[in-house]
Amino acid sequence: MATYLEFIQQNEERDGVRFSWNVWPSSRLEATRMVVPLACLLTPLKERLDLPPVQYEPVLCSRPTCKAVLNPLCQVDYRAKLWACNFCFQRNQFPPAYAGISEMNQPAELMPQFSTIEYIVQRGPQTPLIFLYVVDTCLEEEDLQALKESLQMSLSLLPPDALVGLITFGRMVQVHELSCEGISKSYVFRGTKDLTAKQIQDMLGLTRPVAPAQQGRPPQPQEQPLISSRFLQPVHKIDMNLTDLLGELQRDPWPVTQGKRPLRSTGVALSIAVGLLEGTFPNTGARVMLFTGGPPTQGPGMVVGDELKTPIRSWHDIEKDNARFMKKATKHYETLANRTAANGHCIDIYACALDQTGLLEMKCCANLTGGHMVMGDSFNTSLFKQTFQRVFSKDFSGEFRMAFGATLEVKTSRELKMAGAIGPCVSLNAKGPCVSENEVGIGGTCQWKICSLDPSSTLAIYFEVVNQHNAPIPQGGRGAVQFVTQYQHSSTQRRIRVTTIARNWADAQSQLQHIEAAFDQEAAAVLMARLGVYRAESEEGPDVLRWLDRQLIRLCQKFGQYNKDDPNSFRLSDSFSLYPQFMFHLRRSPFLQVFNNSPDESSFYRHHFARQDLTQSLIMIQPILYSYSFSGPPEPVLLDSSSILADRILLMDTFFQIVIYLGETIAQWQKAGYQDMPEYENFKHLLQAPLDDAQEILQTRFPMPRYINTEHGGSQARFLLSKVNPSQTHNNLYAWGQESGSPILTDDVSLQVFMDHLKKLAVSSAS
Repeated sequence: MATYLEFIQQNEERDGVRFSWNVWPSSRLEATRMVVPLACLLTPLKERLDLPPVQYEPVLCSRPTCKAVLNPLCQVDYRAKLWACNFCFQRNQFPPAYAGISEMNQPAELMPQFSTIEYIVQRGPQTPLIFLYVVDTCLEEEDLQALKESLQMSLSLLPPDALVGLITFGRMVQVHELSCEGISKSYVFRGTKDLTAKQIQDMLGLTRPVAPAQQGRPPQPQEQPLISSRFLQPVHKIDMNLTDLLGELQRDPWPVTQGKRPLRSTGVALSIAVGLLEGTFPNTGARVMLFTGGPPTQGPGMVVGDELKTPIRSWHDIEKDNARFMKKATKHYETLANRTAANGHCIDIYACALDQTGLLEMKCCANLTGGHMVMGDSFNTSLFKQTFQRVFSKDFSGEFRMAFGATLEVKTSRELKMAGAIGPCVSLNAKGPCVSENEVGIGGTCQWKICSLDPSSTLAIYFEVVNQHNAPIPQGGRGAVQFVTQYQHSSTQRRIRVTTIARNWADAQSQLQHIEAAFDQEAAAVLMARLGVYRAESEEGPDVLRWLDRQLIRLCQKFGQYNKDDPNSFRLSDSFSLYPQFMFHLRRSPFLQVFNNSPDESSFYRHHFARQDLTQSLIMIQPILYSYSFSGPPEPVLLDSSSILADRILLMDTFFQIVIYLGETIAQWQKAGYQDMPEYENFKHLLQAPLDDAQEILQTRFPMPRYINTEHGGSQARFLLSKVNPSQTHNNLYAWGQESGSPILTDDVSLQVFMDHLKKLAVSSAS
């Protein structure tokens, strides 16, 4: 058997699943004593080159309450052509198409290497993808110009049959008709009045009179385009028209007096966009793409008044209950987000401005619908332009890396129940025998809707072991979980991806070392961090930190080896040794510390943390630091102030920023221009190496990170200094004689002090 590390990696590559525990405690009581819950990170659409979809429909269990999909864990009687469901033990007949199966001739879904398999469903009409641009016109001239160019560029990246629509807003909201030849025509709405979906559809003429004789029949697909065609047109028809229309867009004409903000009706513009799609294409893959350059200042959803002398709310105002528009605005956007999610559409927010734009209030629009959230200083930066271009990136077969209107259903063996999920999803309130009373995250259901997915979208899914202590599971028993994701592929096919996994049960009293050895500390750190960040949305910051600390102390008490009241005797095994340092960095991260970040920035960071896969999430919790020197090839070094040396160049990747930092001596040599002298060729190469590596990261990441080039004593060195473990500070600098490394002026505790306290608390007989 391979080591557990290899086993974990193979499972992640094949199924896109990482469990916190890979051997499961077999009773409810023991599972709660494990501290870290039994949970997994699931990447439903993980890209795999060796997974060609099969062209038939899945075979389902015939029991109405189960309906699990045939998988490699089922028992099959090839002679009688029967299979037993491994979840409810129902015996099922194979359908006639499987008449030729035998042990030598198995269908793909019974082979162990296809524990994840994808089916293409042929039924149902195919509908094109829909992109509705909602564009803020209260921008500075050069910003608007840059945004117009990006939007025109995006038209060339869309598939020719995709439908496109355009809504622009400032003080008024304009819905542009795209079918008029040679004349631009738009419907104008007041930006101060909220309209119901029915009113919007009536005003835009989207409600069709029903012919009395055919009241009961469903609308035929061919009638559909006639209604919406005025506002949503296929790209190949209106490419020129729309390019011209975008080119002619002017800044909002309403005069803005000195000392005032422009009037921006973002709330109404979004409301109209949602109503338009609701009336024309419910339950079809559609993206509402909102581009905004400032906070909403009038009408429903306004975040701040138009007086510049009243600043937009800060964390301090929110704590003092001084943010007067916040609750009402949040409610407006939450209602819109829930309506959008119910229709299977998603909302992207691209907010570029130097001040806040109201992402805190609008975050639910992207969070609940799986949309993107991008935050920048201006639409005229490469950060925005390249990120926006990456939205339309294609996979190996030339299809968009985006899927729409997905539902995820989770089925479990009877010893397990579903506690909930955390990620870009909403509950479908599907009650079932496998739904737990105890909710974690979005719980009370075994089905979730994910309106938009890409190959890295990852959900955290939490389980509860319900097997009673006095009902032992027979030796060699395995628990199973099945994830069924149905979605609309970007080629407009309906697809179903099924992943079925099993893990061994173990009795925690006699086999604790097995459970311990199969602990995945990386997955556990991310799963606990997701819980912490989810709680931070509704609880006070210090309470969340205390909760994380308590859980860490309990974990160390349970799995550490130590003598009572002797901190020096404390040891953690290899499978737990990194976990405390992940928690140390998580406590200092921008997901839990709001100091020095605006409410919008915190919402942006948390949004990305709740949807990225394990590798990216770990980089966010504990950034990666590489060191470049003359003494050998680049190497990863500790995220510690002792790594900051005068003759080194450091490259730090925090996911959101990439920082290149030149040590003191290197910076002086560069200023002296040594890199331009032929005899110092190797110095020139040394300076270039981190730049090349940074470029490589910048090429692939979404959203594009902020790129920071700094040096010892530079003002932007703060990005690096705030992340490293402050092992040398002004407090202990002279205690050990002069150490190497760079002292950091902070009162934060270092990892060493943190660990000392942790050991003391873990071994104390009082706790």
